[in-house]
Amino acid sequence: MELTESETPRYPAALAVIVPFHNGATDLDNLLRSIEAAARRTTLWSNIGVVVVDNASNPEDLGPVFGREELASVVSLSENLGYGAAVNKGFDVAMNDRVTISHVLVLNSDTVLDPDCLAELGAAVQANPRGTVISPIIRTFEGAMWFSGGYFEWCKANSRHHVDEPASPRRTEVATGCALLLPVGAWKRVGPWRDDLFMYYEDVEYSARLRRLGIPVIVWPAALVNHKVAGTPGNSPSLYTYYSIRNRLWIFRELGVPGLVLGWVATYLWAKSWLRGGGVARRAIRDGRHRRQHTL
Repeated sequence: MELTESETPRYPAALAVIVPFHNGATDLDNLLRSIEAAARRTTLWSNIGVVVVDNASNPEDLGPVFGREELASVVSLSENLGYGAAVNKGFDVAMNDRVTISHVLVLNSDTVLDPDCLAELGAAVQANPRGTVISPIIRTFEGAMWFSGGYFEWCKANSRHHVDEPASPRRTEVATGCALLLPVGAWKRVGPWRDDLFMYYEDVEYSARLRRLGIPVIVWPAALVNHKVAGTPGNSPSLYTYYSIRNRLWIFRELGVPGLVLGWVATYLWAKSWLRGGGVARRAIRDGRHRRQHTL
């Protein structure tokens, strides 16, 4: 699907990088250093600006932004509203800037860009139809492949990552919010990210909307992002258990997975997680199946 001329500006234009953030000064410093290095190697975007959306972090953890005012700015939220709300706030702030922004790059705060990442993402933009969403490949800090595409596993009410080594660019059903380049026109067509999930599965739901609208998502193997994986401080096992189970059941119920399948999945998830806190898993299953909006 190709967007109209008015929806995707001509180049040169600006790139807005949105970083949802909650604590972790070292991670943020490493990310900003990598963006600075990568920005020097790309010529597609006339200006690159980073919006760090702070989900009520410790004030000292924002230290890496100070002294980098030409690159990055901070938008502080009064409480931790979660991933989707932070991404949406960053987009709203970026769109109020005076420059013309063509693309938005969403990044986890515990990622590090390869020095050629932005140049390769720019090459992907120029090589594909306007309106194409681009994903880099993502490796762990140890070098293992973490994401080279993804797909829906409807029979298990889940999504999966490909972890093979793609030889060339390819389409993907599922993208990850860990690192994703979106044309502004595509963002406006799809709408904001879900802000009621807090964490986990926002990108799966967003991928379903991209798919429904026929907006292509391409994995570009030459663009590399490294990911610490589960590196956001404060994500306790209970938080992971609750939101990963609840949101999985929420999202796939909305996407039309039959109740019988969801019931089997709920039983499996409880059995798998009871040693890590069966009470949390039971609550997540209850809230997920009945779509209750509770937080931990």
